[in-house]
Amino acid sequence: IKEIDKHFSAIKPYIPAAHLQIIEKKGFFYKDLDEEYCTNLIDNRQCVFVFFEQNATNGDLVAKCAIEKAFEQGLIPFQKPVSCHLYPIRVTDYEDFTAVNFHFWQDVCSKSLTPSGKPLYKLLKTPLIRRFGQNWYAELVSQCEDFG
Repeated sequence: IKEIDKHFSAIKPYIPAAHLQIIEKKGFFYKDLDEEYCTNLIDNRQCVFVFFEQNATNGDLVAKCAIEKAFEQGLIPFQKPVSCHLYPIRVTDYEDFTAVNFHFWQDVCSKSLTPSGKPLYKLLKTPLIRRFGQNWYAELVSQCEDFG
């Protein structure tokens, strides 16, 4: 949160005006019932950092992240938070283990997950390695390929 705040001027140009109004009123984040930080949402749907770009291939509007866009443009030194990068995977750390669960939000992510036909663990290779490391990911791939 401190880094996003520190570099907000580089992220801001990618954020839609209506989302900036929410950020001005409520801030970027809030704490949920579990005391976890979450990004504020627009109408309980879209993250305040989301913007839309038209896909050059098929003309569809594609949701993008303003933080990630600023990173890709070399304007900030960090990627979007790993929890966002992993979505629709949600990670919960418990005392004895870490749960890795799929959060399926029909209205929001169904269209973005199905076109490639790739399994989710392959679509999310980069963020899974970012969060858990290369060895963990290699074991996941091995287990998935053995299973199916």
